[in-house]
Amino acid sequence: MAADEKADAMYKSASKEVAAFITNKTGKDYMGEDYERVLLNMIIGINYMMLNNFESAKVEFKKVNNKLEYIKDKSGKQFQLNLMALYLSAISHAASDEYEYAYVDLKRIHQIQPGIPAVGLKLLALSAELGYDDDYAKWKKLYNLQMNPGQMKNDKNSTELVVIYEAGLSPRKISRGRLLDDQELNAMFRAAVVTAIVTSGSSARAVSNQLVLSTVATAEHPVPKYIKQNYEIVSARLNLMSQGKLYTSVELRQMNDVEDTVLTNFENHYQKIKQEMITRLATKVVATLVSKAVAEQVARQAGGRSYGGLASLLVGTVAGVGMGAALFSSEKPDLRCWHSIPASYHAGSVSLPPGKYDGIITYFNRNGSKAYDESIGEVTVLKDKPQILLFRTYK
Repeated sequence: MAADEKADAMYKSASKEVAAFITNKTGKDYMGEDYERVLLNMIIGINYMMLNNFESAKVEFKKVNNKLEYIKDKSGKQFQLNLMALYLSAISHAASDEYEYAYVDLKRIHQIQPGIPAVGLKLLALSAELGYDDDYAKWKKLYNLQMNPGQMKNDKNSTELVVIYEAGLSPRKISRGRLLDDQELNAMFRAAVVTAIVTSGSSARAVSNQLVLSTVATAEHPVPKYIKQNYEIVSARLNLMSQGKLYTSVELRQMNDVEDTVLTNFENHYQKIKQEMITRLATKVVATLVSKAVAEQVARQAGGRSYGGLASLLVGTVAGVGMGAALFSSEKPDLRCWHSIPASYHAGSVSLPPGKYDGIITYFNRNGSKAYDESIGEVTVLKDKPQILLFRTYK
């Protein structure tokens, strides 16, 4: 919660910079990437659910999509609404007897990604509870689901068991390598340098295109890139046993693909601001070199014949050191990232009579084959608010 508060304050204070990558921040506190700040609230919300504090949980899930809308407005990034947050928001609203709010969240999920069984079951249950007979018939037809009495929201003899599964590890940042090794960027940078020299006025006469290029020849690309991490387990199913026999299964469907969101949105935004980044960097280099040349000229004029050469050399060296510090320190890519975030979030639910069940979760790999089974021991379902089970794999 402290991290969320601090990151939010840092983000809002940097509002002038959010349309572009902030690449020279390695000496500052880490503000977090957009998706990381959003997932802070997701994790806080899930924690509240597991503490049976659904009032606080729904506030956090609302923040998730509010932040996404804010980021879209400020930066132009086209983030999709977080379906996992909407689903867990619906669960939390329903647990607080706010059925209308829950119903709105679920309908938004259906509009974005129809066909998720857990969403269909919840739509059926809430439309029955709210007396929306036409909607109930529509959802029953669209989702081809048949509800048993224990799945009806107004059946007080059943409890909803919500299963959350977090799979894999989200992408990590690496360097793109040397800036000018990219042929496209090399050409863009050369063009930007010419423009920067021309617009710098007469003081730029001592600066040549080749001098600028040689100055940044070893400069590292200031924007990192993301790469996928290695993991094989990507989906799961929970089997609940009663008296040694299978009672029911809960299919866990993917609700939020963090990996795809990170890779797609970050790279798309980079492509959009690439020219802006190159122009900024070229202008910065040329301005620094111009300042160096002017400083040398002033030193010569002020130093006289005896000391002018030495003074200009010293001033030029100091300016050169400053330029090197600016280019090779502040323009290095910031490779910091939140390493433990899941690559994807999955969820499912089932309504059960209170009692004790034996749980076995089956994990599946990328080709859909079973990887292994894991016993989770006894699952006790109480006659109360929804109960939350959380599973996590890294393999």
